[in-house]
Amino acid sequence: MDRGATLLDAASAAGVHVPTLCHLVGSAEPSISCMVCVVRVAGRGPLVPACATPAEEDQAVFTDDEGIRSARRSAIELLLSDHLGECQAPCELACPTHWDVPGFMDALREDRTDLAAQISHDGLALPAVLGEICPAPCQKACRRGERDAPVRIRELHGHVGRMEVATARPEDPGQARGYIPKEDPGQARGYMEDTPAVAVVGAGAAGLAAAGRLAGRGAAVTVFFAGPVPGGSLRAQAELSAEALEADLRSLERWRVQWRPGSRLGEDLSLEGLLSDFAAVVLATGDRLDSEAWTAMGLGIDDAGRLAVDRPSRQTSRPGVFAAGACAGRGGLAVRVVADGLAAAEAVLQHLAGEPVTGPARARNVRYGPLEEDERAQLWAQAGDSGAGPDEAVVDAASAIAAANRCLLCGCEGHDACRLRQLATELGARVSGFAGQRRPWARDASHGALVFEGHKCILCGSCIGRSDGGLAFAGRGFTARVATPYDQPWATALARTDGSLADACPTRAIRRKRPGPPEGPESP
Repeated sequence: MDRGATLLDAASAAGVHVPTLCHLVGSAEPSISCMVCVVRVAGRGPLVPACATPAEEDQAVFTDDEGIRSARRSAIELLLSDHLGECQAPCELACPTHWDVPGFMDALREDRTDLAAQISHDGLALPAVLGEICPAPCQKACRRGERDAPVRIRELHGHVGRMEVATARPEDPGQARGYIPKEDPGQARGYMEDTPAVAVVGAGAAGLAAAGRLAGRGAAVTVFFAGPVPGGSLRAQAELSAEALEADLRSLERWRVQWRPGSRLGEDLSLEGLLSDFAAVVLATGDRLDSEAWTAMGLGIDDAGRLAVDRPSRQTSRPGVFAAGACAGRGGLAVRVVADGLAAAEAVLQHLAGEPVTGPARARNVRYGPLEEDERAQLWAQAGDSGAGPDEAVVDAASAIAAANRCLLCGCEGHDACRLRQLATELGARVSGFAGQRRPWARDASHGALVFEGHKCILCGSCIGRSDGGLAFAGRGFTARVATPYDQPWATALARTDGSLADACPTRAIRRKRPGPPEGPESP
């Protein structure tokens, strides 16, 4: 180990993970601000920060035990208490599928219909269908509704879903429907030799959602269903048009989902046969089968006589067999059933990858909560006027762009890369573990390439070390903040700064600007 190396350096060299939020690689002096990198050194008593403790020969260093994790958890909770972030937008959290609504809106604002379609299919699986029958809990939670009226989220994703299919050209029109003849079961295997093959039994909302997510992630999916055409109970919904359902089915077919109509589980289709031909099976049969039928297939039932399913993982009592929708106890609104199908697909993907099957990850989420009047005024100042009335129908690309421009793009676009959120989830930290004064909502968008959102800052100091003298700490205690000289706008103080500041920020309080429309007014 080099002379002057720290315990954090030694751990990194040995391939041992020690978490940190404030450490800046290559910096001459450690920041020692986050206290997340604490470790235990034998014979030293209290925990010490690995980033500032010299490494010595023959040291016994402990990097992970319950006491260390507890101290790190407390450090994270203290940082969260002063972090006015908003990991995901209210609309995202209100939707059972938690799809990326702001990303979808941002793509539409840039007239990137292809990207918007990808986001809506990935998150909703059946965007055209849900564009007609979803009760739109996302719109009820839309923050824009506090000012005038919610963004027309449901209408927008339904429009994109229908438009995408209307303009698409199948690779092979003769095989567009993709039915597999019963006499040729070998075709049920993957279209690529190394592609995992998954069977989905049932072609209602849960089955179609699971099939879409699995096919979108690279699996070769075959959907078995009793009727002559896919759709299941969706076809009985009077408010759903045949055109919307057909649009989503065609999208699934372009992902090479294969259909096997006239296949009834327990009659001409056996679970044993499916398990011998496929790497995993998703049961999405609705409520058609009873406890006797499940027992005959060797599947466990619960105290109520229904198919027994582990809720987080969607696993049944048989390895490789998962369940979603009504047969797994999740009926009701189509969007909830779709969300359950997507969750089952995520569990299958974990199974195929040989990972522990836990189902979809539940990351920690920070929310704004009540904002002060001056904070709300800053937020509304960026709402602007898109030229679209809140009741204007979405009928073409121009009206879709105008409607999307009403979106405030709430939430943090860097939430998936936020190290504070990752560690909070990993350590089980409470978002509201400590109560106290929080920092105010503030945004400076004056720089040509960067946006600074001071309410997300945790005072780690990473940006100061890379700002070429343009930034420094100001104030003490709860009033401490990252500031520019003489409170100049960022555009002036950081004129020579590139985007590396955004890469260094662990909470994305500093981020790169989105391309497209302006992100709001400059700070005064």
